Amino acid sequence: MNIRKLILLVFTVCMAAFCYGGDTISYNIKDLIPIARDRQTTDILVPYRLDGKWGFVNQRLEKITDAVYDNILVVSKYCAYVKKDDNRIIVSADGAEKISVAGYPAVDCALLGDDCFAVPELIPGRDRERLKTTIFSVFDGEIAVIYDWKLDDGKYLEHILAAKFPLNGPGKNYINICGQPVFPQEVAEGKHWIRMYAYDPETKRSIVINREGRETIIDEKGNTVKVFWQTDSVFSDGLIAGITETERKLNNANAYSYTIPGGYYDRNGVKQIPVIFQCGQSPGREGGVDLFGMTAFNSGVLPCRIIDGEIHVMELYFSSYGKDWGIIDTDGNIIASHITANRITEFSEGVASIYTENKEGKEEVRLINTKGEIITKESFDTIEECVNGYCVAQKDGEDYLISAKDGSVYRCRDFR
Repeated sequence: MNIRKLILLVFTVCMAAFCYGGDTISYNIKDLIPIARDRQTTDILVPYRLDGKWGFVNQRLEKITDAVYDNILVVSKYCAYVKKDDNRIIVSADGAEKISVAGYPAVDCALLGDDCFAVPELIPGRDRERLKTTIFSVFDGEIAVIYDWKLDDGKYLEHILAAKFPLNGPGKNYINICGQPVFPQEVAEGKHWIRMYAYDPETKRSIVINREGRETIIDEKGNTVKVFWQTDSVFSDGLIAGITETERKLNNANAYSYTIPGGYYDRNGVKQIPVIFQCGQSPGREGGVDLFGMTAFNSGVLPCRIIDGEIHVMELYFSSYGKDWGIIDTDGNIIASHITANRITEFSEGVASIYTENKEGKEEVRLINTKGEIITKESFDTIEECVNGYCVAQKDGEDYLISAKDGSVYRCRDFR
């Protein structure tokens, strides 16, 4: 820990040496102080909805904040990025608000992992504005200060894509929460690709667009691992969905559905699970199928349809009634089969939403676990993705939280 902090201190001092100076905007660094020192005793944020607004309870369902937020942009365990009125705000696990940069659309905060967040600010300079990004932890305070990097996407766990600011080209590297580049400079500026747009810390692989416009897996040394016609851009549970150029030519598009053979590949570009990808009537790309909208592995499993022994992977929001829905694991083993549903959503924290129809033809939704077992006896109108152990649900205008552990249902109105 001491060596890490020493490296960070040297890094921060070196970066600060290039600062032009000038007045900062939007936040006071003294307001962004740590809220806790012990991760074991810190409450975890659980979002709930009440009358169209959002608030937070802890893992014991004790209220942390009232439902006063217009929207929740991202939630991690110990902090959240929310919107209230015209402000975008970091909320820490004790309910304290940390107001972020406002009024400049190209600059936005990002949550990084469970307890870190990045706050950018524009600094006037002699020739141009500079971007200063400070990475904070709710436990350790300021971790790193980075100049002239632009946050591109905060969804990657502890890694963010960085690009020069003002924008003079696509992103060429990723940085971790310590502000350190993931790829060496000579790799990040390699001649074999146009840009990087996804990095997976588990597999240590990045997805890039090569000079021929094809999506490609590269390793940490910049070597090409596998070239695809298309991928879903992100490794999930160690696998990435992909379609090769050869498979693309076998496309079976028609007026009502778009299907194409493909598979899930490991970090070395080896196909582990052959599948058929299928989406609805509005293809996002040439050839009929856009893998970006496909259901991905999560919680070690994937919902799919099993038709004539083949695994059909469906688009996230594409309903297709059948008695042939099932669940497979990351080895391609069938965990559950012969499930009747309109659709089953992507899993999160061990549960997914299963959509069925009642006798009157009305669509209903319940929670299903990774074994294919329905864990909520009661149906709901909507159930949203599980966050920190609970799913937000609604029925007849009433808001609920559902436990992913056992399907217990709690009325949000009781959190007042």
